[in-house]
Amino acid sequence: MVKHNPAYHRARKFFTQRTREWIKDDELYEKIIPSWSPGCRRVTPGDPFMVAIQKPNVDVHFTGISRVDENGVFGDDGTYTACDTIVCATGFDVTYRPPFPLIGLDNYDLRKEWHIVPASYMGLMASKIPNYLMYLGPNCPVESGSITGVMEGIVGYTLKVIRKMQRDNIRYFVPRQDATDEFNEHNQTWFKGTVWEEECNAWYKNRKTGRVDAIWPGSALHFRDAIEDPRWEDMEIKYHSRNRFRYLGYGYAPVDLSTAPDADRTPYVKLENLDPRFYE
Repeated sequence: MVKHNPAYHRARKFFTQRTREWIKDDELYEKIIPSWSPGCRRVTPGDPFMVAIQKPNVDVHFTGISRVDENGVFGDDGTYTACDTIVCATGFDVTYRPPFPLIGLDNYDLRKEWHIVPASYMGLMASKIPNYLMYLGPNCPVESGSITGVMEGIVGYTLKVIRKMQRDNIRYFVPRQDATDEFNEHNQTWFKGTVWEEECNAWYKNRKTGRVDAIWPGSALHFRDAIEDPRWEDMEIKYHSRNRFRYLGYGYAPVDLSTAPDADRTPYVKLENLDPRFYE
């Protein structure tokens, strides 16, 4: 979301008013309204959460944890809370690093190389890792539309890649390093002037570098348009044969050799495309 445009101000007003409708306690309301812009972090909390934190048996602490002993939790603000059970709801791994060695060309280890910066190609591939496609990789659109639609787009992209590999006798493909670098240069430049450049503690961003690792530079529909067809000009391609045209074989199309009575040897003739006057 671009900051300080009409949609930005409408969103901020809506979420603020919505929270005020549910949070009646003034002190709790002031603490729960974030200082950063809508969308910098995932837009929470939901209505049931806002109801739950106002229950008489709930105490809300807006503080970090300094240490834990056998009976409770010490907060950074000096408070101590006795506990029977501690639930560590600390989130999930957002580094995009594989949990195992993933070795590509020139002994390139993705787990090691993505230790700081997970620089993907179009959120789909990694340079120097042949025949490797990811679903919801770094800089895929996880915040700007339907994940289902995004996944379907990636499936379609993957099938087109597989068909080309099978048809053209390709041994492997891998995104070129310059294409990967330019994609990452573009997306990090795009985030300037958006809510994601603010200093909020969001899983979208790397806490150490401040780099936005988990957002596509555009909408989910924009992503689907961008990956409608693979950009083969961005790929390094190696073939099983020395001659890349060997896949042409003996010069026959499959239908040429078919003995099926319904084999269509004029697929370019479509009755619906003929001028009706042709039948007169």
